[in-house]
Amino acid sequence: ARPIVDADRKLLRDFLRQQSGLSAVWTDWGTTSFVQLRDGNADDFLQRLRAEFDTSAVPGRFFEMPDHFRIGMGVNTEMFAEGLNRISQTLADH
Repeated sequence: ARPIVDADRKLLRDFLRQQSGLSAVWTDWGTTSFVQLRDGNADDFLQRLRAEFDTSAVPGRFFEMPDHFRIGMGVNTEMFAEGLNRISQTLADH
């Protein structure tokens, strides 16, 4: 499982470097990342992500971080990359 998590982590790091509307504290361990939506309501953003792109992330409000959402790594890397692409599309429509 480690090679999958490492690949997903690299994809996420590269993705976050390209997204001015998001920020995250980077770590070199773990299988989740809490991503901050810099502008707008994270719950509304996640609702659009689900409705328009059939993609989900965990709302940060469950972790007392209402302007964040949690992304899980360690899934099929192609699926993970597509999820990041869908997040990017939702940001572009924001």
